[in-house]
Amino acid sequence: MKKWLFIPFTFALLLVTSCTPAPTPTVMAQLSPTPAALVTVTPIPTSATATLMPVPTNTLVPPTVAPLPTITPTPLPTPPGQIFFAWHSDDGKSNILYRAMPANSADDWQIIPVIEDVVPSRMRLSPDQSKLAFMLRHDTNGDGELTTSGYEADLYDIFIYDLLQNEIWQLPNTRQHVSPVWVSDNQSIVSMSNDNEIVNTFLDGRVSETFLSLPHHGGSLSISPDGKLLLFAMRHDDSNRDKLYAYDRDTGETTILQDSVGGTFSASTWNSTGEWWAYGDGLVGNVFVLNRETLEFIPLTPDSWGARIDWSLDGNKLAFTKDRKALHLWYPDTLSSDEILTAEVIHAFFWSPQADMLAVLVTQNEEQKIIIFDPNSGETHVLLTAMPEQDLFLHDWSSAGEWLAISLQEYSERPEVIYSDIHVLHVKSGTLHLVKDSIGGLPRFLRWVPTPSYHDQE
Repeated sequence: MKKWLFIPFTFALLLVTSCTPAPTPTVMAQLSPTPAALVTVTPIPTSATATLMPVPTNTLVPPTVAPLPTITPTPLPTPPGQIFFAWHSDDGKSNILYRAMPANSADDWQIIPVIEDVVPSRMRLSPDQSKLAFMLRHDTNGDGELTTSGYEADLYDIFIYDLLQNEIWQLPNTRQHVSPVWVSDNQSIVSMSNDNEIVNTFLDGRVSETFLSLPHHGGSLSISPDGKLLLFAMRHDDSNRDKLYAYDRDTGETTILQDSVGGTFSASTWNSTGEWWAYGDGLVGNVFVLNRETLEFIPLTPDSWGARIDWSLDGNKLAFTKDRKALHLWYPDTLSSDEILTAEVIHAFFWSPQADMLAVLVTQNEEQKIIIFDPNSGETHVLLTAMPEQDLFLHDWSSAGEWLAISLQEYSERPEVIYSDIHVLHVKSGTLHLVKDSIGGLPRFLRWVPTPSYHDQE
């Protein structure tokens, strides 16, 4: 694998090591000779024995130098939790879901393939982060093989992967269902059937319930944290635009919210209090927020391209972009927003779980950088800068907000060969640690989740 070269920028402490200076040698004063008085030389008798006095030797003793102190770096803590990601198979024909668990350090990861032929764009983590729902093509025609095209092609069903029990099972009666979303109690999945029915399927095997039967083709779904308000898109003609509706489960009423929306609800999210829903329309580039109580929309980017959004987990700040060049924060308590940074391109951004940091991937001065923004102080600092031949990709935070999961990609001298890596980046030290490397595309799905425990399920 090709070696990576990075230019990390971190908060660093300059350690100044003092050595004990060598003692200054004492300089002996030079003695001026005093003329001796003339004496009478008496010849030594021939029988006399001369005794030679030893000549004193002036030996210099080297000064004692104190040894340099040894600096032992503090070892980094082992990254917490587990990383789940979907990556291509060796033949490039399917996507495999992997589970990565740190062993003893940030440089030692156990990578386990979980299941093959998943649909990365339709993978959904439960609100309590204990289960993963995904669409899976499997042998539905009974020929013992997986057929992906043609009249006899195998079909999709919704499957559940229990991260605690390490078990996978199929949800009944979900053949060719799309847009799976979790209900806030983690006990059921709402999806759109092939017959344009919005269905709630329970994980414990209870009979599923149909919320609505639509007269036209249904699309994306989103459900409020309290499970009472269902938002869905429905297409009335052959255009690529849908109408947006709200269905109140308590009253049974359906209300049209917007006459024209595009794309999917993948760029949509509720804040943690359930009072606001934010939606980034990928086709026209508008960002809207919906008031849960009044069902009124507020446009945040009426005259610019938006689409990218992320709520802080405390529900008090919505990050969004304008024209992919300016990053703003919108505050629901004051209905106001502030511009916090600008760049040539803003690629991605994610709030830390504690809502005290916002990680932002930008291109600035033709360099890709990961920047950390502190909403309390308003300060930013560069955490990592890529080399010119590299591309950075930002994925997710660890549960404690101490690490970031990122990818790096670099083209080789052969255009068909692309080096791709998954790394974890320690936020305080700026050190980078390899999780998995490969030749080919990037992971199409990656989530860093806490390690579930039996206590969490009680």
